Amino acid sequence: MRPPCTPDELVEFYSTPHDHTRYPDHTLRVEHTVSLAKDLCRLTGTGPRLVADLSCGNATIPRALCDQPVLGDIAPGYPLTGPIENTVHLVDYADLWVLSETAEHLDDPDRVLTLIREKASLLVLSTPLAEFDNRNPQHYWGWDQDGVRDMLKTAGWEPVVWSTMIQPNAAFQIWGCR
Repeated sequence: MRPPCTPDELVEFYSTPHDHTRYPDHTLRVEHTVSLAKDLCRLTGTGPRLVADLSCGNATIPRALCDQPVLGDIAPGYPLTGPIENTVHLVDYADLWVLSETAEHLDDPDRVLTLIREKASLLVLSTPLAEFDNRNPQHYWGWDQDGVRDMLKTAGWEPVVWSTMIQPNAAFQIWGCR
């Protein structure tokens, strides 16, 4: 939808980790994402002993899924800080990788999904559903369900469960893959 932000714009946009509790539609999405992640683990028989989330915001999702997740964010405050394109290489392996409301912010989401595929058995991804306007200056991409499914498959992921959430101010698609 737009060219990538400059490094200075990234610092301005992401000066603090995202706090989903400031937005009622995001609070419901986070609850739904945790539920879908637990369903994915149950369906695939994967425990998750280790969860990674390098765009974790306030880290509610990974902390709900395991006791000691690997946490990072573009904003300062976590052990791994910086753009996920740079920090993904610092994780050796995770049973489950969370990529929640992140892909639409990335210059090359296909590449990041491929890099994560090399490091994780399972993936939970959420992204806006059919957001094709320019109202959010931080979003570079918008997809419908077919677009996300194709992107996931091209990166080597097999969708197992997915869901949509339509809220008054936003619509989300949430995917669980192996």
